[in-house]
Amino acid sequence: MQSTMYLALGPDERPRTEEAARSVINKICRGRGYIDESDEIELSKTSPQWQEGYRRREENRRQVYAHYTKT
Repeated sequence: MQSTMYLALGPDERPRTEEAARSVINKICRGRGYIDESDEIELSKTSPQWQEGYRRREENRRQVYAHYTKT
């Protein structure tokens, strides 16, 4: 299993390594509703009803962000 480490960068700072860049991208994706492998593992521990609700909320969030990019 891959561990995910999130780095805090300043507003004008750039990631210095590929791992740091991937960490920043993963943080942005998760904030925009993307469900990654670690999320899937945690989701599998919950009830099917909760999983469905969570997936629906995250899909709605992705749609909202997609709408923002079109306008």
